[in-house]
Amino acid sequence: MENIVDLGNYTLNLQVVLNESNEDTCAGIPLPSKTFKFRVIEGKAQKFTIGNLDLPFRIGHPFSIPLDFQDEFGHRTQLMEDIKPVLEA
Repeated sequence: MENIVDLGNYTLNLQVVLNESNEDTCAGIPLPSKTFKFRVIEGKAQKFTIGNLDLPFRIGHPFSIPLDFQDEFGHRTQLMEDIKPVLEA
């Protein structure tokens, strides 16, 4: 069995087979099969890292702090609207 951890589109093919012979037909009649197509997308932001800050800083001038948000599996994701980052000093 394989775990899917990468983002993207996938196809899962399920085929009924007889015992361990891997025969997919019985008396010339094909056994049932089903194909599932699905997509793995990123989850909600669970953690973040701070990117490189552009130097130099000047007192009284605004500056940006780049944040890289990741889901619980380490995939890059966007910050949800219900979360507001707060900077405290």
